[in-house]
Amino acid sequence: LKERICLHRAELLRAFHKVDANSDGLISIAKWQEIVGETLKVPIDWSLHGGSLVVAEAPEDANGKSDLVDFVKSLERYQIRLHEAYAGWQANVLSKVYTALQKSDLSLDSLKARFDKDADGSVTGAEVLEVLGSFDLALARPQLERALLWMNMDSGASFKASEFIAQLFVMCHDGVPASQVNSPAAVPNRTGSSSSMTRTMSGKQVPGSRRGSVFGDYRGDGTIKLADGSIVDGVTYVSELLTAIVDTDNDGKLSSTELHTVSQQLWHMIDKDGDGYLSYDEFADAVLEILQDPAHAKLSKQAIITRDHAKYLARRIDVCNTGHICFLEFLPLFSAASTNQGTDLQGSNSALIQHICTHIYEQQHALTKAFQFFDKEEAMRISAQDFVQAVAMVGEVISKGKPADEPFTREQIEILASHCPRDENDMIRYQSFLESFVVVDLHGA
Repeated sequence: LKERICLHRAELLRAFHKVDANSDGLISIAKWQEIVGETLKVPIDWSLHGGSLVVAEAPEDANGKSDLVDFVKSLERYQIRLHEAYAGWQANVLSKVYTALQKSDLSLDSLKARFDKDADGSVTGAEVLEVLGSFDLALARPQLERALLWMNMDSGASFKASEFIAQLFVMCHDGVPASQVNSPAAVPNRTGSSSSMTRTMSGKQVPGSRRGSVFGDYRGDGTIKLADGSIVDGVTYVSELLTAIVDTDNDGKLSSTELHTVSQQLWHMIDKDGDGYLSYDEFADAVLEILQDPAHAKLSKQAIITRDHAKYLARRIDVCNTGHICFLEFLPLFSAASTNQGTDLQGSNSALIQHICTHIYEQQHALTKAFQFFDKEEAMRISAQDFVQAVAMVGEVISKGKPADEPFTREQIEILASHCPRDENDMIRYQSFLESFVVVDLHGA
């Protein structure tokens, strides 16, 4: 039953939205069971399986009754996942999407205007599909439609432009730390060489810092020394500091309202000249101002940082190397708290990955035949190139020859192939790959 729920996720979500009269994401358990039974087309003994498949998660009403289900959470509970041996491909797929948006280097107002074509202050599903289609996001159209479905935008619903941009960020990241999202590896240093790992005073390695980097009077590796003597990565430190400031209810996670605050208040406070970008000076001024503010003494942990050091961190955050920080380079600083663990933004961020995993899981028989076609020696293994060809071939069959309807792009398949474990001959054992997809119940039921 859990497997069927995963495979019919999109149909179920559409059906749930149709009966959600208050548009609050809540329906009764009885209605949830009715829709699941009709959609899955199997007889279900709810007296036997009801408690295992769904639980009431909404607060009690005035009469102390709680039979309402958060239907997005109820679907996210069941996921098709790939074994941890393939870890990393998900983040790579998602980061490709967000990086393409970052490279547009749009100011905050320009970004809003790009999506809000009619300038009415909101964005609709149609506007989003049109605009995202104009970017080179390496996403298939069905993946975009699936992501928008999780944001309840496929039926003509709309978001405020600024809220949508925050949601778009969460959609593209699955709990990736800021130091990885704003990876300085993408930014060349002054001599043109790439970033490297540098050892801290404690002997541990800190990701994303450069050995012997020079910025003004600053010469260092990008790490920050705290009052207790510990050494931390500079971008990670700034990420945690800014996140703590925006997390107004101090619950350790960011709500949609708090992320909205990022774009509407904090950004404009730092952007002194109002040009829609943060200069290195503006970023450094903001960091030093926060560190010097007694109200933030506990959060700042008495970090030791100079102005040139702060400007150097700004250059690391400027992953597109444009000489300033655009809003989409700024948002990842809040990614550590904007994960799908307990945030009310959950739903869209895993939709793209689930779309890919579900199609592969669903097409295991067809994929086996395709892999065997390339496995001329019947050795149960093929090259990475043949792996990509086989998966792409099945995608073409699924889409009935319509490229726009293919469930995944060739680039995504190549990323997946690059993360597949290889044998001693650099070949992929395709049966092991197919057996690595499992249905997971996040509640452990």
